[in-house]
Order: sequence, then C-alpha cells, then structure tokens
Amino acid sequence: MTESVLTREAPQGPAVVVRATAVGGGIGYLLIAAMALTSNDTAQRRLGGRRWRALHVAGLWVVFGIFVSSYGVLRLLPTRARVD
Repeated sequence: MTESVLTREAPQGPAVVVRATAVGGGIGYLLIAAMALTSNDTAQRRLGGRRWRALHVAGLWVVFGIFVSSYGVLRLLPTRARVD
C-alpha cells in the first residue's frame, strides 16, 4: 500500500512538518491565484486601491517567506548535509 504525501514521515521531522508544508504551500498558491486574478485595472478599481495594494503586498511577503523557508535554509547547511 502506498503512503499519502500528507501522512508519511518527512526526512527532517514528523508527519506534522509535511502537513504544515502542504498547508503553507496551499496558502501560497491561493495568494498567487488571487494576485493573478486581480492584476488588471478592472479588478483594482473594484477592490479599491488600498485593498488591492494590501493583497499584493501581503501576497508578495508570504510567497517570499515560503521561498526563503524552503530554499534559503539550504544555503545555511554544510555542503555534506545538502540534499541535491
């Protein structure tokens, strides 16, 4: 029987880490979709400039945080410990 991605044990910790990663990634994709759908003049007018800017700034920082937590920590690991 195959294991689900959400229930198998991650190399760096328990299955909770895998679930947290899946939830964080899901939130990131939702924000990217929301930013893509609102990246036009009509959506900006409907949302209002202040809310549109808040969505895009928050989305940018969340996606940046996900990127850094996923890939930025690899730069901190010793060369032998990296998984390429």
